[in-house]
Amino acid sequence: MLTNTANAYQYPPEVVFEIRQNYRRDYRLATEYINLSSVDIICLQHEFGIFGGPEGRYITELLKGLRKPVVTTLHTVLRAPTPAYREALLSVAMLSDHLVVMNSKAIRILRDVYHIAPEKMSVLPHGVPAAPFVGPNYYKDKFGCRRTTGAAHLWPAEP
Repeated sequence: MLTNTANAYQYPPEVVFEIRQNYRRDYRLATEYINLSSVDIICLQHEFGIFGGPEGRYITELLKGLRKPVVTTLHTVLRAPTPAYREALLSVAMLSDHLVVMNSKAIRILRDVYHIAPEKMSVLPHGVPAAPFVGPNYYKDKFGCRRTTGAAHLWPAEP
C-alpha cells in the first residue's frame, strides 16, 4: 500500500507492507518483500503523481528488481509528454511485462509517441458499457418470480 502522508493510515490486516511515497528506500524494500512472497504476478496501477520522485520515477526502484511478471495499467498516457515524462513512462513500460490501457487511443499514442510494440498492450475499456434499459417486469417474468402486493420480497411463481 502506498502512503502519502506523515501519519500512517489505518489499513486492514491484509495490508502487510506500506511504501511511504517519498522514501526511495521503501520501494526497494517492497521489491525484496514481493520477491520473497508467494505472489504470482504484480498488478501495478500507474498514474503520474501517485509515486514519489520526479515524474513519479521511484516506482522504477520497485520494478527493476522484481523477479515476477508485472502487468501495468496506465491510467494516463500523455499525447505530448515532456522529455522527462516520456522517459519516466518508457521506464515503467520497459520494466513491465504487459501494459493495459482503457481506450484504443492510448494504444496509438503508445505506439506512435513512445514506440512501444502493440503486442505488449491490451485494452480493457474503462467503466460500464452502455446498455438499454429493460423494465424489471421483463426479468421477473423471465425467471418466474412475482411480487405480492405490498411486499418487498420476490418469491418463486407458483407452479
